[in-house]
Amino acid sequence: MTYKTLDTPFCYFELKDGIVFGAYKGNISLASAKMVVKTRLEFTEGKSYPVLVQTIDVAVVDKEARDYFSTAEANKGIKAGAIYVGSVFQSFMGNFFLRVSEPKIPARVFTDKAKAIKWLEQYK
Repeated sequence: MTYKTLDTPFCYFELKDGIVFGAYKGNISLASAKMVVKTRLEFTEGKSYPVLVQTIDVAVVDKEARDYFSTAEANKGIKAGAIYVGSVFQSFMGNFFLRVSEPKIPARVFTDKAKAIKWLEQYK
């Protein structure tokens, strides 16, 4: 079993059983979004993984950051992405983002972490 963690001012990453778990800290600007992506790529040492991102503690993701997260650069090294949210409103916003951004990788929004992990298992 592979297991490692990394804690930064912008995010927390955990690699466990072939899935990267990430949690954003605070509001997300374009600068912090780019830092998170750079940190993830360093953390995964250039390997590709399915990723579960938790946004429960995030109040704002600015438009520039949302646009960046939909680019090929930001999705490098991600086999599939699950977005774990904590409310119906966040679920609505996450699904809206996915429809508008049309990601090039499989991506879904979940309010149930266990279901998100089960969905990601197929992309290991």
